[in-house]
Amino acid sequence: MSRLAVLTLLQDVKQFIQEEAQQRPYLFSSTPIYSPFPSTPIVIRNTPRLFPKKSEEQPTPTPPVENITVSEEIKKEDPLPPPPTQAPLIDSLRIAIEKSCPHLHLKSIIPNDDEALQRKNAWKHREHQVRVLILSFTRTSLEKTFLDNVAKTISTLHCKAQVIHALEVEKERSWKALLELPQLAVVFAPLLDSWKTPFLKSLVIQHPSTAEFHLGKARLHFLPPIEKVFDDPLNKRKLWQWIGQKLQ
Repeated sequence: MSRLAVLTLLQDVKQFIQEEAQQRPYLFSSTPIYSPFPSTPIVIRNTPRLFPKKSEEQPTPTPPVENITVSEEIKKEDPLPPPPTQAPLIDSLRIAIEKSCPHLHLKSIIPNDDEALQRKNAWKHREHQVRVLILSFTRTSLEKTFLDNVAKTISTLHCKAQVIHALEVEKERSWKALLELPQLAVVFAPLLDSWKTPFLKSLVIQHPSTAEFHLGKARLHFLPPIEKVFDDPLNKRKLWQWIGQKLQ
């Protein structure tokens, strides 16, 4: 019999005794009651406990652990084959391009970009020669053609000039090094509202008394919109005269 069943039985017996004591109190009276049968003493014997005490509980035996021996000889896995030098997809693509476009020359090795880096950082190697910087912001074909012509004209008639892409210098945070060139005297740039370089804008110094602008030690002059000058000979002539005055 489970422990729960025993507890339920004891509760039922207790309830039964309480009900009988209310209905038949004489059964539980302490006064002697006449009975034709001889009274026999009730002896309560010590019955064994249904549930052992916690201290008497025996620990559950654990099964013995088998000793697992590891073999000393370990099988050496074969090394993985080296990856293919060229994927089959690239090979098939190369064959298809050579058949359809035989005039194209395909290279299997990525070309070195040292030459491109040298052109990009050319201004750093000619720092002692550049006296005029021309800032470019959009890199459109119209702007590139116009500013390159301005730089060539200044270099021919006055002093060494160079076009600089402002967004690249802004990305590299090289403005301070560029503006500290010892021979730099003048900077030409588009109107300040068109600048997309917050750090460069913070370096612009305006003098209220003279209405002049500076970038570092160099004088800053703003070029008119290219669209108004590029196809207009009269405005172009006025621009060259204005640039010549600023370089004196």
